[in-house]
Amino acid sequence: MAKPRNIIVINTDTLRADHLGCYGHPFIETPNIDRFAERSIQFNNAYMESGPTVQMRRVWFTGQSLLPYPIDLPPKGIFPPLLGWKPLRNEDVAIAETFQENGYTTGLVVDVWHFFKPNMNLHRGFDYWFLEGGHETHSYATGPVRDVDTRQHLSEAMWTEEYAKRTKLYLMNTNDYREEEYFCARTFRKTAQMAIDFAASGKPFFIWADTFVPHEPWDGRKTYWWNRYKDRFKVKSKIKEPIFFYGADMSKCTREDNDLFHAIYCGMVTELDYWVGYLLNMLEMTGLFENTTIIFTSDHGTEFMEHGQFQKHPELLHREVTQLPLLVHHPDFEDKHVEVDGLVSALDYAPTLLNLAGIRKKHKAPLQGFDFMDLARGDKKANREFIQCGYCHFGGIRTLTHNMIFPVATAEDAKTLDEILPNMALDVQHALKGPDPSVGVRLYDTVKDRGEQKNIYGKCPQVEKQLKAYGRSVWPNAPKLQD
Repeated sequence: MAKPRNIIVINTDTLRADHLGCYGHPFIETPNIDRFAERSIQFNNAYMESGPTVQMRRVWFTGQSLLPYPIDLPPKGIFPPLLGWKPLRNEDVAIAETFQENGYTTGLVVDVWHFFKPNMNLHRGFDYWFLEGGHETHSYATGPVRDVDTRQHLSEAMWTEEYAKRTKLYLMNTNDYREEEYFCARTFRKTAQMAIDFAASGKPFFIWADTFVPHEPWDGRKTYWWNRYKDRFKVKSKIKEPIFFYGADMSKCTREDNDLFHAIYCGMVTELDYWVGYLLNMLEMTGLFENTTIIFTSDHGTEFMEHGQFQKHPELLHREVTQLPLLVHHPDFEDKHVEVDGLVSALDYAPTLLNLAGIRKKHKAPLQGFDFMDLARGDKKANREFIQCGYCHFGGIRTLTHNMIFPVATAEDAKTLDEILPNMALDVQHALKGPDPSVGVRLYDTVKDRGEQKNIYGKCPQVEKQLKAYGRSVWPNAPKLQD
């Protein structure tokens, strides 16, 4: 029997696949990830299943779909109150538990503080876990909140008291950071050391390294963006130390604001690339690269007004938000670059990881996905007909040729939401009324219209019939799928 191989998953948050050179971006600098891609299998059609952050980790760690979401709230004390944003349940079997029970040393290194909110249980099955704290509004720094004028970080029109509150907490956590203390730097340095320490034991290991970068806040105090991307995006803003964070008034976001924060986001992607390169170089220098399967991916992307809005939103289940970069370095492929165009769902990660270790049959719960490595081996049976994708009260069905987006909540759901999440209830009621093209059923030909700009719903009856049938298999009660 072959010796089990080590496995490392390098996960990022809010990284758009199309913002990497290996996925075709013409000028964003990602040399380390691009070099890794040259030695890896590149999957060109991998997509999220349930969004956003915590929902995707639940899918990855259990191999179970969360759709359709129950219309209820997370347990008391867990924020934010989004559908599906919940802890691992007692009955869930995490893949880390299966690795742990079958001779693997398991490690988790994250700067995503949502992992370690009380009762989230996302560290279950890991022998060792570390939180590199301080991102977002993690209550990390102690002492009174500093009296900082946050108006210097955002346009006056977008500034709000809620933005000020969140940004002050973030500044407390990060004001004294040097570059090597930034989140992805600490996470990947710790991951490298963990891999070296685990290898010394002689046992195979499974490490999940998870950074929140390049998730918001998009921090313009850092220097990566200024020389590289300021002119590329023709940034005109006069804000000296721009920071975009939740709580800002998105309705007041102008094209000038969008271009500024898009440039900063690109700088954060380049910074992320530097520290991914650090980790990969350490694995090379220690001889671990050649006998370790390394997977690089992300949970979702974001929007920069490609479809009229800034940031990700439930109704924007377009490629910019849903496509995942997925690169796999597998020793059996001898550093060859292979591109795979078949559909991959986030549901497919768990069975693939367990198969890589040869322990899938020992997993004590059903898995709903497929082994995506079968696509790389040319197995036509591994081709999916469609991908399902859900985010709060919207759903999407994607094939290799089309993408359909639609509201999935019912009128009864809206009544329930009115009691627990009144703002979302208003969105659902608006979506159900239609035929507003921004919230009704939308259909795109993704071959002729890769940017998904032209809604062709109502013009392709056979395609619509097929995609609605796929949709009803996931959301049987979605009113927009019944005709």
